[in-house]
Amino acid sequence: MLIVIFIILWFFLCFFIYHKTRTKLLNLDLFQFSMYMFIFLYIIIPFLLPLSYCYDRDISIFAFVTALLGLITFMTGYALCSKTPNIKLNIPIYIDKQKELLFWYFILFISVCFLYVYASAYGGFKAALALGALARYTGADIEVNRSVAVAQYFIPMLSILVCVSQFKLYKKSRYKKEYFLLLVVSLSFALLYGLIKSSRGSIVNLMLLMLFLHINVKGFKLNLKRILILMIIFIVGFFFIVYGKLTIAAISSSFRGENLSVALSNVQAKDMEYAYGRLIAEFSHPIRSLNVVIDADVEWNYMKHFFVAPLHLIPTRLLDMFGDKPYRITEDNTYLLTGSSDGGIPPGLIASFWYGGGLFGALSGCLLYGFFIAWVQKKMYFLLKKDYSIFPIVVYIFYRFVWFPFSGDLSVFLKHQFHLFFFLFIYFVYKKFIEKKYKINYSTMYLSSNKGC
Repeated sequence: MLIVIFIILWFFLCFFIYHKTRTKLLNLDLFQFSMYMFIFLYIIIPFLLPLSYCYDRDISIFAFVTALLGLITFMTGYALCSKTPNIKLNIPIYIDKQKELLFWYFILFISVCFLYVYASAYGGFKAALALGALARYTGADIEVNRSVAVAQYFIPMLSILVCVSQFKLYKKSRYKKEYFLLLVVSLSFALLYGLIKSSRGSIVNLMLLMLFLHINVKGFKLNLKRILILMIIFIVGFFFIVYGKLTIAAISSSFRGENLSVALSNVQAKDMEYAYGRLIAEFSHPIRSLNVVIDADVEWNYMKHFFVAPLHLIPTRLLDMFGDKPYRITEDNTYLLTGSSDGGIPPGLIASFWYGGGLFGALSGCLLYGFFIAWVQKKMYFLLKKDYSIFPIVVYIFYRFVWFPFSGDLSVFLKHQFHLFFFLFIYFVYKKFIEKKYKINYSTMYLSSNKGC
């Protein structure tokens, strides 16, 4: 009963803050989504954790209170960086739509090339589909060309293309067929990459990203059609979280010559207790890590893992020339949780700051994180005011940043966002140099929320 009451109160809080802080450009901005993620991971999950099969100890009152204080300091940090101003939607756009379309197809070409290079490490696409899941799920020693593994950090640009093409279709671009083709191709290759990597998370993330963009473009007014779509998304997402590992392994086995129907029949049905237990377990490590690190009374590292995090973007072979690889907090956290450093369980936001400086580090870190979220949001809205065509890029940046509380390890987070930094560099070069060099003739137009771009 207490859980039900708390969930109801949580929804009322979200509804209140949503209407108090919402802007006219995004229905669900970076701050709101970050706050929802924060509440879900640190306030809701502790009450649901006993239902999970990974539950092994109670969450202490002190850990729960620390999480509440972290939420308060996070919101305070956001407020101190000043409120994001409302922005009018009558925005001048200077862009050549045809050249913009060619740019997106250029990004698609680069992404597919990197995917081809990555698949070639296994011997081609068919071999990658056959061996990728086998290597991950069984620990089999697969002979691959490790020198091209760096290509995987560029392939997720396909997700940006999914976001862009979906937005253009919503806004009824004059190149509707071209953007529909871009959506189908980029989405297909993104799913292909998820199967090769045997990653349930990448497939679920694609669905969540498309839903996030939909909410920010179309709003969240429920009707029968949208309720059905949400139910389908939830069921498919739930399926992949619970059964995705076995299903991908079964599909992978079909590329090794096994019968697909037989392989899929080996995906054994799980009872409901396992299903929701697995779902809760996927999101439980932030609060469990906080609980463990408080009890362990670890020695502070004074935020060392944040300072050395950018070094993890340097290829391992280059780092080996100068000594051991940089310190990573995930290894310490995994050892505290499981007694082994194998696997890699990130600490989550609050525990990560706790490793750096105890209670003071946790609260000051959450304060700075709230300040950072407000700063990023203000900068993105300033750019969005100048050029509304970057709307899908801003939405994608917001979506990627909102997952940092779930990880808390900056080194892991930066690696996962490397494709975004690389894309932004290409986009900057395109905007600042290529367009100016060829003197593109821009047309000025004003965009309302109901007109296309």
